[in-house]
Amino acid sequence: MPDNSKHIFSLYQVCKDIEKTLDKRYKYGYWIKAEINKLNHYTRSGHCYPELVEKRSSKIVAQIRSVIWKTDFERIDQKFRDIAGEPLKDDIKILFFAYVDYHPKYGLSLKIRDIDPNYTMGDLMQAKQETLAKLKKADLINRQKQLQLPVLPKRIAIISVETSKGYADLINILDQAKDEHKIGFFRHLFPAILQGDRAVKTITQQLDYIEKVKHHFDLVAIIRGGGGEVGLSYFNDYQLSKKIAEFPLPVFTGIGHSTNQTVAEMVSHYYAITPTKIAEYLIAPLKEQKLDLAELQEKVFKSSQYQLNEQMQQLYHLKKWMHNHSKNQLRKQTNQQEQLLQKVHVHSMFRIKNEGHHLEHSRYQLGYQTSKLTAKASDLVREQKMLLRKYTGRSLEKDQEELENFRKAVRYLHPDQVLKRGYSITRMNRRSIKHSSEVKPGDQLETVLFEGKLKSTVNKKNNKDE
Repeated sequence: MPDNSKHIFSLYQVCKDIEKTLDKRYKYGYWIKAEINKLNHYTRSGHCYPELVEKRSSKIVAQIRSVIWKTDFERIDQKFRDIAGEPLKDDIKILFFAYVDYHPKYGLSLKIRDIDPNYTMGDLMQAKQETLAKLKKADLINRQKQLQLPVLPKRIAIISVETSKGYADLINILDQAKDEHKIGFFRHLFPAILQGDRAVKTITQQLDYIEKVKHHFDLVAIIRGGGGEVGLSYFNDYQLSKKIAEFPLPVFTGIGHSTNQTVAEMVSHYYAITPTKIAEYLIAPLKEQKLDLAELQEKVFKSSQYQLNEQMQQLYHLKKWMHNHSKNQLRKQTNQQEQLLQKVHVHSMFRIKNEGHHLEHSRYQLGYQTSKLTAKASDLVREQKMLLRKYTGRSLEKDQEELENFRKAVRYLHPDQVLKRGYSITRMNRRSIKHSSEVKPGDQLETVLFEGKLKSTVNKKNNKDE
């Protein structure tokens, strides 16, 4: 049974009591600073329900719901666009004017009536100045500027979103350069998130990946489509700016805005207002080099033509001189040869005449000597004939006896006599075989006997020592 001594309230009564108390206590509005964790804008109704938080050391220490009705949101958002250059969005710090509101059904919330964009801008500027102070203390502001960019950089590591307009603009300009000027670039996309809390982490991760393969690239380009100061606040982050400043390759930034520089742009090797400007910056030296090469080619061609014409003229004059010189030398040699032939002819006639006189004298001497020798020879012939008659008879008998002995020996050594004693003659191709090395298996042999011949084929042979 219920205890009637207890005073019991319904939940509604309690909530209404809280509502009355808060209305009485917080009847006036307050300027409050907080961070929009999530905007929660509903385009259908036009209302906005931001989740507000306060962080200390990256931890949430306070959290509350809020509401911006449609008409207030449209006014606030437009003012934010005009001053900050971007719409109201997640993950920014704001200074807003609001009333504490409590509803028995929907609970506690803050009803936002106005937001001061200048506070947000000031907060971003303060964070930027803190980052710059740290980088200056570490002497990192100008480190990227000291890196040497290749004379003709053509290998680009690109950090961007594949669907980003800035990335598309960069690629279009590079492709046009290839089509129009035959200037080709090697590029590779390292995709990253370029807005929100994850931007710093993903860009830093991609820089780590690129550093591992840095020998494949000449530079790094961080590209995005554009935005106002608020959307670019993460480019003032100390860790990201420090990573860019210490990176071993030149880093280009083209993040699409024309207002104050971010810290990342300040420490980069080169920054451009738009990605298109980066593409034009890279193409310019290549176009200039191409023009220089074309001009040099023209100079070399003209110089070569001049040198060739000059050499042709020299060659023509040399050819003409050689022709005339050769004719003169030939005429001179011909005259010398004719003079020499005349001298040879005269000298030869003199020698012939002189030799003729010597020959005539020699003939006379020879005739005289011949007659004397003829007389002596006749005497010797008569004397030899007498001696020949004396010894011829005796020598002839002896010679006939020796001749008969030779005849007997010849008849004994005649092949027929040798064959008759049992020997034979082996021939191949009508040639006598004297050694087994002269034949090989398969050869056709003919063996001559005293009576008849034999035909045989060699199947096997043995050397003499076998």
